[in-house]
Amino acid sequence: MAKKEKDNTPISTIEIGHNKSEVSQIIETPIDTDPKTQLIVCAYEGTEQTMQRIWDSMCETPSLVFGIDENTSYKDVIASCIADQDIADKFIFVPANVIPCSPILLEEMFTPQVLLDSKRGISYDLPMRIDKDLIIELVSDVNSSDREMFEAYLRTLNRAVFASHYFGNTVAVVLRSNPDLEVLKEAMKTRKFIRTSAVGFKASSHLLKELIRD
Repeated sequence: MAKKEKDNTPISTIEIGHNKSEVSQIIETPIDTDPKTQLIVCAYEGTEQTMQRIWDSMCETPSLVFGIDENTSYKDVIASCIADQDIADKFIFVPANVIPCSPILLEEMFTPQVLLDSKRGISYDLPMRIDKDLIIELVSDVNSSDREMFEAYLRTLNRAVFASHYFGNTVAVVLRSNPDLEVLKEAMKTRKFIRTSAVGFKASSHLLKELIRD
């Protein structure tokens, strides 16, 4: 899995004098200035550069892109993140080829959302906050699927918010190799996210690149 270079800036400290004593205290680093990586973005192989540019354009928080294929387990990706000391203990995890259609702050992705289809089926293909301490045992369960891992993990958090590509303005889904490009153009103006399959991204990348603000 391809990864970009990380920021290794040390944590800040301050000396406080009280009754002639000095104490070294770690300053709580504000969101978006944490020296550790707080935003993990998955991208299908061959789309990493475009995904990187879109996320860099839409989110001020630096992202780390993992190149995956459609058979890659998110459990494996998250396990790699848990083992990586340069990734924050709490980070935003973006499933493959989910992109914001407008500028977005890290805080906006803290509330977990699940995607609801017309048959009330649920998928977990939207950004969510991952807490390493809460998910580590679930990732270690070799008998569970990605879906079972996310289901169990979200039960430990506040209740997830339902999102849908059939109503509301949260997400539009592009799965086919021949998407309706006029519908996609409108979605890029009105939705918060576009979620694509590998073939859907390939078929619509010329439009999605318009989101890049160089």
